[in-house]
Amino acid sequence: MWFGGSHHGAIKMNRGRVLLSGNAEECRQFKRDTYLWTGWILIFIILFGNFNPDVPPIVMAEDIRVVLLYIFSVGVLLYIIIGIGARINLFAIYERGISPPAKPWSRVFAREYFIPYREIKEVNLENAPVYYELILKDGRRVPMKAWWLYRFFTAGNYKKVERFMKIVADFIEDQNGRERRGEKAEWALRAEDLQG
Repeated sequence: MWFGGSHHGAIKMNRGRVLLSGNAEECRQFKRDTYLWTGWILIFIILFGNFNPDVPPIVMAEDIRVVLLYIFSVGVLLYIIIGIGARINLFAIYERGISPPAKPWSRVFAREYFIPYREIKEVNLENAPVYYELILKDGRRVPMKAWWLYRFFTAGNYKKVERFMKIVADFIEDQNGRERRGEKAEWALRAEDLQG
């Protein structure tokens, strides 16, 4: 497995077992559908603009509005492909870290985005369950909005996600407290910690 949360790029590391995860197949299907539909729309825009006698081809358009419409349309489609399709990351809680549901723009083309618990300063639960925020020790903030977070879970698992996030927040607070006291932190969440 690959870790995309480090400043050193992608390095191989042990994430441990998956303790909670969204549906991986649904995530892959969502990405495929996003790319497929935006690709077809883009092809339609190009063909419509170049073969419709009422609309001049973009390279011959004298009206700046036609050129701006093309540029705007292509820009929106690229945003959908990159901002939704490529940024989506399957949310998962592992023994040794967490995969947020969306990649930051700086890691948008990484295969996956994973953050070890030892790099997290705290989990902001102030607006839970609608919005969670991972505050990293280097000062970065990783937002986890409800649409991304619950996208590949069934409605029956929403409460489980909320409960696990609270446990993860308490675990990180406890381990960081141990480090501050000079004790050895155990940066591995066990499956039994999530029972109850």
